[in-house]
Amino acid sequence: MPVRNGNRQLPDGVSFSARAEKLWSFVTQAGARTRTTQGETAMAPEDLSAIASDMTVLVNCWE
Repeated sequence: MPVRNGNRQLPDGVSFSARAEKLWSFVTQAGARTRTTQGETAMAPEDLSAIASDMTVLVNCWE
């Protein structure tokens, strides 16, 4: 899913999504604790953003 932005294009094979099973496996093998839910309740987008902001970073790798 290469994305063009002006003169910039992501390299082949680079995307911004991953399968949950692969992420879970990676996180577990790294020694992090995980837990799953069954979707008991819906979460408002702004609440999810607030929680996710504590565990995400912006990465720039343009040359």
